[in-house]
Amino acid sequence: MQDNNSLSLQQTVNVLAWFALLLWILLLFIQKTNFAASDLGRHMSNGRIISQSSSVFQSNFYSYTYPDYPAPNHHWLFGVIVFQIFQLGSFSLITITIAGI
Repeated sequence: MQDNNSLSLQQTVNVLAWFALLLWILLLFIQKTNFAASDLGRHMSNGRIISQSSSVFQSNFYSYTYPDYPAPNHHWLFGVIVFQIFQLGSFSLITITIAGI
């Protein structure tokens, strides 16, 4: 009977050790998001425009020289999500959310 208890204790220690290792590895990957390199401003601007107009633009919206060139916006949903997160909690919440992904 004592062997059963020690086995159970050993299993508990193993599970806790693996959990601690996993947590430590995850904490290593949490880094502050470099907003300039991730085009976050453009994504947030897209999200704001799409949220306000309720339509996804299909042209080269930011181009000065050729604005009517067809350019499908394949990442429009990310822009809307980031804009909504920003409205809830500013850049801090965006950083936490992206780190959690």
